[in-house]
Amino acid sequence: MAQKLLFSIIIPTYNYATKVPKAIRSVLKQNGYDWELIVVNDGSTDNTAKILRELQQNNAFTIVNQKNSGPAATRNKGISLSSGQYLIFLDADDEMSENALNHFRENISNQPSVGIFIGGHDSIYPSGKIKQHLPKLKVSANVDVLKAYLIDKSLAISNGPTAMRRDIFSNYLYPEKFRCTEDIPVFAHALSNFKAAVITESLAKIHKHDDSLRHNTQLAQEIGLSLVDEVFSKERIPKECQKLKAEYSSLRSLSLFRTFFMAGNYIDSRKHYENAIRTSPMSLFKLSYLRKYLKTYVR
Repeated sequence: MAQKLLFSIIIPTYNYATKVPKAIRSVLKQNGYDWELIVVNDGSTDNTAKILRELQQNNAFTIVNQKNSGPAATRNKGISLSSGQYLIFLDADDEMSENALNHFRENISNQPSVGIFIGGHDSIYPSGKIKQHLPKLKVSANVDVLKAYLIDKSLAISNGPTAMRRDIFSNYLYPEKFRCTEDIPVFAHALSNFKAAVITESLAKIHKHDDSLRHNTQLAQEIGLSLVDEVFSKERIPKECQKLKAEYSSLRSLSLFRTFFMAGNYIDSRKHYENAIRTSPMSLFKLSYLRKYLKTYVR
C-alpha cells in the first residue's frame, strides 16, 4: 500500500524561469517520502515551461501549465491536484530551508490538533542583508490570535514557512478576484476557525524585492476596502471575531493612505486617511500618519 502523503508543497510561478529552479531544488533536497511537489505555471511568457521540463527529466514532481489566471487561481489549481494532509505554498523566488519538513513533522506529531503551523523565515534583501524573523504567539483564543495577526501585527505569517491542514480549504479557497493580498483572507479564515501554533525555527528563505510604486497604486485602487469585507465575511468568520472589523478597516485605510501618499496622489490619500479617522477615531493619535496627512495640504 502506498504511503499516505503528509505534505503537498505547491509552487505557483509566473515568468520566474531564472528563479524557480532554486525554489524547486530547495524542496527536492527535503528528506522523507511523505510529500509531493506541484509546480503550477500560470501562463508564463518566458521560458519557464522549458526550464520546468528540463528539471523534471531527473526529478519527480508534477508540472501544471495553465493560462494566466492570477496567483489566487494558481494556488487553487494546486490545491485541487494535491493529496497531502498539510499544504505548503512556496513562492517561486523563495526557498525552503534545510530540514524544514523535519521541523513540520515533529510539530505535527506533538500537536495533532493544530490546523495551521507558522514557522520563521530569513528575509534576504537585494543588498545581501539577511534578517531572521521568528514568530511569537502569546495567546490561544481564536479572536486573540486573529487580533495578533491583523491588528497588533505581533504575529507575522509568510507563505513558505507555513503549513495549513487540508480541511482549512474545505469551505474556502483563495479569493480569485484579488490579484494580490489573496493570502490575508485565507490566513484570517484559518486563524479564526482552527488552532494555531508557531515553530521558532527558520523554515524558509524569503527574497525581498523593490516594489513598483505604480503597480502598488494600481492594485490598491482595484482592491481598496473590499479586502476588509472579504476578510470578515460573516459566512466564515465567527461572531466573536467580528468586533475586530472596524479597527482592521481603519488600518487598511491607513495603508491605502500611505500607498497613495508615497505615489504623490494626495487627493485619494486624503480620502483614505479621513475614512480611517471616521472608522476608528483613535487613529488620529498615529502621529506619523497625521503629519503626512497635513503635508498633503502643503505643496
